[in-house]
Amino acid sequence: MDFFNDFRIKIIIIFLLVLISILAVNIFELDFYIFTWLENGIYNIMSPFFNLLDSTGNYLSGIYQSFFQSRELLEENQRLRQELSEQVIINISLNEVARENQRMREMYNLDSAHIDDLDLLGSRVTGQAPSSWEQRIMINKGSNQGVEERFPVISFNGHLVGKIINTGVNSSQIMMVNDPDFSVGARVLRETSRATGVVRGQPGETGQLIMERIDWDADIEEGDLIITSGISDQYPRGLPIGKVVEVFSDNFGLSKSAYIDYNLGNQDLEELLIILEY
Repeated sequence: MDFFNDFRIKIIIIFLLVLISILAVNIFELDFYIFTWLENGIYNIMSPFFNLLDSTGNYLSGIYQSFFQSRELLEENQRLRQELSEQVIINISLNEVARENQRMREMYNLDSAHIDDLDLLGSRVTGQAPSSWEQRIMINKGSNQGVEERFPVISFNGHLVGKIINTGVNSSQIMMVNDPDFSVGARVLRETSRATGVVRGQPGETGQLIMERIDWDADIEEGDLIITSGISDQYPRGLPIGKVVEVFSDNFGLSKSAYIDYNLGNQDLEELLIILEY
């Protein structure tokens, strides 16, 4: 055992002396063939090891760079996705604003000579009554905005929607034209006819109103447009209500009645106009 230990120590000493000699030759630029030969031999022996270390280092460096580049690409991809999502949301919002602006422009440019001088207040629908019997909706304007009970309400295209029946500070309830308790004086909009009557709502979701108390000999027919008559002071004259879809005799032939298609779906009502003064 001592022999092998001594031998190993001697080999290490010899190896160190050779390295020191080679180092001294390189430092002092001495030209000895034996040292040059030893230097080349040691280099040839160690070069595969150095090449392996260099290749391994380059490989690990490539993995390191690829990892961080991939991470940067993923972060960049995530950022671009987020920006794209935000842009899509912005575009949707802008399109919705554009559509709302278009509706508001149509609201405030109603093509009717009878409502040019009306004092109008825009509002947004916020809910509706769950009952199928009562046809009521809520809006986001109330007494703080000058809204009072019995004020008429029209849609964006000028059609009569109903009237205010309850007001809160910043909200109000509207009874719609198709509510069974709603009624309004009406007449036919036709040069050759002056037929008048009373339009009422009907129970249930029939999609139609009924016009009653029409004279038995009145000139009214299918397709006629029915508007507010303005006989009472509750509604301005000339607001469109709907079109006649059927005329029939009533009260044992002493009068006529007509079904009116008012063509207003609650789901289509988003913005409404309250008539404050007329």
